[in-house]
Amino acid sequence: MNRPYPERIVIVGGGTAGWSAAACLSQFLKNTDTQIILVESSKIATVGVGEASIPNLRNFNAYVGLDDLSFIQKTKATFKLGIQFKHWKDGKDSFFHPFGAYGADMMDASFYDCFLKARQTKPDLDLQDYSLSTQIALQDRFAQPAPAQSAISDFGYAYHFNATLYAESLKLLALERGVESMDDLVVDVHLKSESGEIKNLKLESGRTLQADFFIDCSGFRALLIEGALKTGYESWKHWLPCDRAVAMKCHPKNRKSLKPYTVATAQSHGWSWRIPLQDLVGNGYVYCSEFTTDHLAEEILSAQMESSPLSAPNHQKFTAGMRKQFWSKNCVSLGLASGFIEPLESTSINLVHRALSILMEYFPGNNNCLTLSQEANLQFQKEQIRIRDFIILHYKLSSRRDSEFWNYVTAMDIPESLSRKIDIFKASGKLLSHDFESFEPASWITLFEGLGVRPHALNRRIEDLEQNSIINNLERMKIGLLRSAATASPHGEFLNNILRKH
Repeated sequence: MNRPYPERIVIVGGGTAGWSAAACLSQFLKNTDTQIILVESSKIATVGVGEASIPNLRNFNAYVGLDDLSFIQKTKATFKLGIQFKHWKDGKDSFFHPFGAYGADMMDASFYDCFLKARQTKPDLDLQDYSLSTQIALQDRFAQPAPAQSAISDFGYAYHFNATLYAESLKLLALERGVESMDDLVVDVHLKSESGEIKNLKLESGRTLQADFFIDCSGFRALLIEGALKTGYESWKHWLPCDRAVAMKCHPKNRKSLKPYTVATAQSHGWSWRIPLQDLVGNGYVYCSEFTTDHLAEEILSAQMESSPLSAPNHQKFTAGMRKQFWSKNCVSLGLASGFIEPLESTSINLVHRALSILMEYFPGNNNCLTLSQEANLQFQKEQIRIRDFIILHYKLSSRRDSEFWNYVTAMDIPESLSRKIDIFKASGKLLSHDFESFEPASWITLFEGLGVRPHALNRRIEDLEQNSIINNLERMKIGLLRSAATASPHGEFLNNILRKH
């Protein structure tokens, strides 16, 4: 008789991916006798450049038992209401991508349709005026969403944080639940001759580690999913040509003014980030090596930092894309082992947690899991492709033409799935959306608006709506949102009050 759950699960690699898996699965399997072992080597450093997130992180933290206060304290976190994009349109512009919706529907029509109608006679209307989180963020304020009847209720938030400290927090949770940790190095992987599944791992210490199920969190090396199982990699370099990143940390210039958002600034050959933590600022430059050099990228990043670097530059190489199967036989890959989409919208950790959610949904017993893995692969591929398309959109719609890099990304062919979304939006302002996407319609509207793309025609259903009524409603909405935003506390003050109280 088959067991309902694997007898032993081995996780290869630590860092955020490995310890997310350990914390999550130890909670998911807490009422079983499944043994979970994580193998990581102190000889191998983790990448550790990702220090921003999207709101789904809060759901994962709640599931594994890491409350907001503990997370903020342990990871030196600050709040994040969205991302400010600078110079993506033409080198002088700025727009904000908020975690939240725009305005409120009116007259049985969507807010955005009404906004488009009003702009026919008032072309200077600014979509950002109708986003509560944007108005709060651009005043360097923060408030947690209040109950629905409150004026400050309709938005989400995420965090900026130290990824290394986050992994350590998850590790403590996992160890408390009985996960076993081993400091060792995988030197060989043995497969079962009849099925091709992973049989056991040979460790540097000489020990052989056997399990029913394996989680590959070995980073770009992908020791199990690619090194042993040869699943293959689908490169997206044609659409996402940036293949290098350099990261450095520094002290903030003004410790009293903590901005509750990430800044992503377009550069001649890619883009740079600024991520504020409680005690540090994370800085980085993502670029394409075909158009510039590592040395020049480092110089550009250093020149825009607000204080001297606190450590040597951290250079990383990557190829945007996804593993053709993130789940093969008795092995699931997470994090960099499963693929990489550049960090423009802070999706790397989200994809780790999304993959774990899919794994739990299709979790196998100790038997042939081919049917389950096929469906899980399909679901995860869809999610990665949708994020890929959203990231490509940032480049494709830009009107910058100031370098070979921008000439390439604005002229390149794009996936049919994205082309169809753009064409339908241009034709009618309608957004194609799916049952689950990390980026909802409001995010796509932000990019279209911020990069200057406008629909050619209105939705026929709103053509008969009374224009003055819409404009008056918009004016009241704008005033109300500004008043609500003004009630939020300065971000640094809000954070200090939380930390002092506890």
